[in-house]
Amino acid sequence: MHRRGYGVLTGGVLHWVMPP
Repeated sequence: MHRRGYGVLTGGVLHWVMPP
């Protein structure tokens, strides 16, 4: 669950910092 949580957080941060 930790790895999945990190992946979701990373994806959210990347999307928030560099949106399409």
